[in-house]
Amino acid sequence: MAETKLSVVVTFFNKGKLLHNALESLLLQTYKDFEIIVVNDGSNERESQLIWKEIKFSDIYKNRMHLFELNKNYGASYAKNYGIKKSSGRIIALLDADDTFPPTAIEDITRSFQKYSNASVIFGNYTHNNKTVDCSVLCSQGKNEIYIPTLLNNWILLGTSPFRKDIFEEIGGFNILYPKIDDTDFHMRLLLGGYVFKHINKNIYHWNNVEDSNGKSVNKGDSAKLFFRNIDIFIHYFPTNKFLLRLFKNCLILFLEKIFQK
Repeated sequence: MAETKLSVVVTFFNKGKLLHNALESLLLQTYKDFEIIVVNDGSNERESQLIWKEIKFSDIYKNRMHLFELNKNYGASYAKNYGIKKSSGRIIALLDADDTFPPTAIEDITRSFQKYSNASVIFGNYTHNNKTVDCSVLCSQGKNEIYIPTLLNNWILLGTSPFRKDIFEEIGGFNILYPKIDDTDFHMRLLLGGYVFKHINKNIYHWNNVEDSNGKSVNKGDSAKLFFRNIDIFIHYFPTNKFLLRLFKNCLILFLEKIFQK
């Protein structure tokens, strides 16, 4: 079958001991015709440096993947932007180094973008702590498109949901000012821009629970700034009382943040 070329971009910083699992899950995909970009975001941990060196000199990896190493740690959003710009695929699938893809993920993602030609983002289900997270609850009744009010109340949309490269370029990629919540900011900008998010009832990601993962260390000040940056979406979709309560909470967070920074 004719396929839209897809690139998987893997970024990592000091998670070398888990990187083999992520890369192995790509080599075991049922569909093989896709590109793999791996970006080492300036790892300085000795174990990660040794594993990276091993990968660079392994025929299994270097003949199948494009490997890039940054000269210092720039942060996850910068590394993702770098890897995507180096890619040649029209579809981008992100994979964190401490996570894995199910064996049919690439095939399911590719077929879905072929089926839904108007989709900018495909979001599927995923596993977390050995439980399946069913993202169909984010859709409006009888449709497989995202329903924004439900998402704003229950943000289970995975930050690695595959997207078309052209829309990444249109909105300027991931914002390096929000290294811990760059994916949420990215999706909010897409939603404000009216881009289409389509759900598929397939498990396309395994999110592993790692101690130092981004989701466990989100700064509340950054979350408040993200709220104000995308305030139009909250004004449009939230009832007045609920919106005013969120506005007050985030103003208070920013006020306290400034006091404690002095």
